Amino acid sequence: SVNKAFALLLLAPMCASPAVLDDTLTQRVQSMASAASQQSAPGLRVEVRIGQLDPRLKLAPCTTVQPYLPAGMKLWGAARIGLRCADAGVRWNVFLPITVDVFGPGLVAATALPVGASLTAADLKPASVNLSASSSAALATTELPVARTLARPVQPGDTLRNADLRARQCLAAGDSVRP
Repeated sequence: SVNKAFALLLLAPMCASPAVLDDTLTQRVQSMASAASQQSAPGLRVEVRIGQLDPRLKLAPCTTVQPYLPAGMKLWGAARIGLRCADAGVRWNVFLPITVDVFGPGLVAATALPVGASLTAADLKPASVNLSASSSAALATTELPVARTLARPVQPGDTLRNADLRARQCLAAGDSVRP
C-alpha cells in the first residue's frame, strides 16, 4: 500500500541522506496541498513544491503514515503538511515543509526604477506574478501606484507591492495648518 511504502522510505535509516518520499505519496501530498490552496485562491494558478524532512529525525517504524493538514494552516507561501503514525503501539507526528506559489494578475516594473521615483503608468506593465512570494499584497491596478514614490529600488520585471510604495504625504515640514 501507499502508506507502507511511504513509511518504509521515511523510516529507513537516515544516517547519510535525508528521507526521500516515493512518487505516489509525493503526488498524494501535492494533490492535497493543491486542492486546499485552490479553495483559498479560486481561479488562480497554484504550484506546490514538496520539501524534505529533517535528515536528523529518528522515527520509530510505522506501517500506517497519515498525511493531514494542520488545523488553521493557510497553504500559501511557506507552509507544512503533517505526517503522523497511526499504528497502535507507535505514535509520532512530524511536519513536511512545502512551498505553495499562487500566481495571478499583478503589476511589474517596466524599467529599472530608483528609490524615490514617482511612478507613471509607463513605468508599470501587467503580468502574472507570484502573489504568495511576500506578505505585502501585489498591486493589480495602476490607480494606487501612479504618482506615488518608491520606497525601494526595483528592477525590470519586479513585482510591485504595497510595501514598495511610500505613504502619500498630505503635509510637508513647514506647511501652515489652520484649525
